[in-house]
Amino acid sequence: MRSSTRWLLLVVVSFALIGSPALCAEIRPDLTKQKRATVKPKTESAPVKSVPDIPAAKKVSVPDAIKYGTLTLMRPKSGDYFTQGDDVMIEWSKTGSIPSNCFRIGLIKDGVETLQITPSVCVNGYKWKIPMDIWGSDFKVKVETVDRKVAAESASFTIVNAKADLTVGQLTVTPQALDAGQEAVIRARIDNGGNAKSEPMKAFIVIGFCGLTTYAQAKKVEHAVPSLNFGDHIYITHTEKFPFSGDVCVSVIVGTFWTPGSGDKMLPDQKTVHVSVRGQNLPDLVTCIATPRKASVGSPAGIMAFVHNAGEKISPSSKLSIWVEGQGHAEFDVPPLQKGEHQYFIRSVTFQNEGEAAYFADIDIKNNVTETNENNNRVVGKIIHRSEQDPAVTGELVCSDGKKR
Repeated sequence: MRSSTRWLLLVVVSFALIGSPALCAEIRPDLTKQKRATVKPKTESAPVKSVPDIPAAKKVSVPDAIKYGTLTLMRPKSGDYFTQGDDVMIEWSKTGSIPSNCFRIGLIKDGVETLQITPSVCVNGYKWKIPMDIWGSDFKVKVETVDRKVAAESASFTIVNAKADLTVGQLTVTPQALDAGQEAVIRARIDNGGNAKSEPMKAFIVIGFCGLTTYAQAKKVEHAVPSLNFGDHIYITHTEKFPFSGDVCVSVIVGTFWTPGSGDKMLPDQKTVHVSVRGQNLPDLVTCIATPRKASVGSPAGIMAFVHNAGEKISPSSKLSIWVEGQGHAEFDVPPLQKGEHQYFIRSVTFQNEGEAAYFADIDIKNNVTETNENNNRVVGKIIHRSEQDPAVTGELVCSDGKKR
C-alpha cells in the first residue's frame, strides 16, 4: 500500500514539473545553432529583378534600326514639258516598307521648294493643274511621306508660258553713222515668242540723245501691231532725218500699253541701237593730268586725272582708263557731262623702288561718243618715285587737246 502511494505521488510531481513555464523555456531548442536562410540587407533603392543568364551573342537591348523602303517617281519623266494651265499626272511607286500611306507633294526649283502642291494624298497618284504664274525650266516634283521619313524627286521638266510674248527680235538703223541732216531707215521686227495669240498692241520708236534717264525729251513714233499667232512676226519701218549732231540712241519698244513721255517703267520688251551723227555741234572729251608726278617710295600715291567736255553739246556716259607702267590699267565710269563741265578721278598706286614710270589717261576708250575731234582723248605723263624728292622738280597741268586749263 505504501509503495503504491509513493508511485502515485511521483507521477503527480512529474506532471507538475512538465507544465511549469520556467522549465518549458529551458527546454526550447537553441535556434542560433540552426542553419539560417540567406537574407539580403535592405537598401533605399528598389529591389533588383534577377536576369536570366543569356548567351553573350544575344544580349542586345536595342533592336536594329528600322529599314524603310523607297519611292520612285514615274511621272513627270525626263524631258517632259508642259504649258501653264495643263493638268499634270504625278505618279510614283513604293518598294519595301513605307511608314505612311499618305504623301505630301511639293514643287522644286533650283533645289528649293517654291510651292506646296498638296499637303496630303493617300493614293499613288495626283493630278495637278499648273498655275498661270509659273514657268521656266529645271522644275522637279518632290513626293514624301507626311512624316517626311521617305522622299523622292522626279526628273527635271519645263513649264512653258501660255501667254503671248511680243519681243523686238531685230532692230537696225541704216546707216548707223551719218552726217547731220542725213536720213536713216529704222527697221524693227516684232515677234510673238509666246504660246498664245497676242492681242493688238503698240510699238514705239523712240529717238533721243544717249544718256538721258527718261524719254521725256525724246521723239516718239507710234506704230500699231496687229494680233500675232504663236511664231508669227511683223516688220515696222520708219525713215528719220537727223538734223542735229551727236550720239543718238534709237529704241523700239513693244507692249500692251505705254504713254509716251509719261516716264512709266515699261514691262514690254525693248531694243536700242546707238547712232553717231557727225557735225560741228558735238561734245569733245579731253583729259588732263599733272606731269611729272612725284611719288614717295613705299607709300600710296594718288594719280589724278580730270575729264573735260570742251564741246558744245552734252556728252553721253563714257569710260576713262588710267594706265601706269608696271601697274596696268584701271577703268572709271564717266557720267554725262554738260558743255564746259569736268570731273576728277583718282587712282592709287604704290612703288617699292626708286625710278620713273610712264602713265597716261585715256577717255572714251570704247569709242562710244561721237566728238568733234576723235584724236584728242589721250594725254601722257611721267611719275618720279623717290625716297627723297628734288624740290626743284615742278609739274604742270597737261591736257590731251594741248590747251592749258
